[in-house]
Order: sequence, then C-alpha cells, then structure tokens
Amino acid sequence: MIYFKKYEGLVPNTKRTLEKKVNIGTLLRGITDSELFNQCLELSEYQKLNFWDLGKTASEHISLDDTIYIMTLKDIYIGKILHHIHDNSGKLGDLLQWTKIHNALWINVISFKRVSHLFNSASRESTLKSVLAQAQNLGHDFYRLDERIKFS
Repeated sequence: MIYFKKYEGLVPNTKRTLEKKVNIGTLLRGITDSELFNQCLELSEYQKLNFWDLGKTASEHISLDDTIYIMTLKDIYIGKILHHIHDNSGKLGDLLQWTKIHNALWINVISFKRVSHLFNSASRESTLKSVLAQAQNLGHDFYRLDERIKFS
C-alpha cells in the first residue's frame, strides 16, 4: 500500500531521523529494556537506518513494505517501511532524541532502509492537491493513495 502523511509547519524530528540515518549499534547499546531490545534486534543486520513515528491512527493501517510520503512545510520524505516497533514505554523515541508533542510517548516507531528527500515547491503542492483529492482520507491528514505520486 501507499500512504501520505501531512504535517503542518516545521517538524524538528525530521532533521534527527529522516534526514540523517541512525547508527544501529549505538542505538542498540542504549536499550536497557529486554523486550524492546529483542524487538529491535533484527535491526542489527543494518549499520544505519532512518526512523519515524506516524502516530496511533496511521500505525493501525500500515504494514511492512508499505511506501510512505511524509510532508512538512518545506520538505517531502519518501520511504518504504522496513520494521514496525511497538514500544509502549516510549524509550526508543527518547533514544532517538525525538521532541515530544504534548508530552506524549513515541510508541509506534517505524524504520526505513532509505529515505528520499525532496524540497516542497508550488508545482509539487499542486500535484499533491490533485492526488489527495482522489485519495482515501484515513484520519487527520493521513491518506491511502492508489499509486505512487509522480512529481514533475
């Protein structure tokens, strides 16, 4: 499946884990909870990965290998989901140094092997507006798309 998530404004966590990859060895060494460590152990086959959390509503829809478009005020990120980690403790988000929103824990962490980064533009906004008019809205600014977005 293909999904699109739009965020209003600037999103500081994108700079930490979508624009930069996280060293998996360092991340694993910081995990003290055995249950979380076991969930993250399969990440060890990779040296570095990108991470994100789409939130509760979106996480109920996504699956491994789904493609996600993530849009902020200035940027568009595109990635294919590699892992989905359920972390009720929120410790993984803390280790990733994510800024919390309303003090909420990051509990639905996904990883990507590779993330493409595009800068948003007026022509891309126009393309997105057209695509989203045809898409299925699954929640607040979260959509299921019928096909990949073709940006000019």
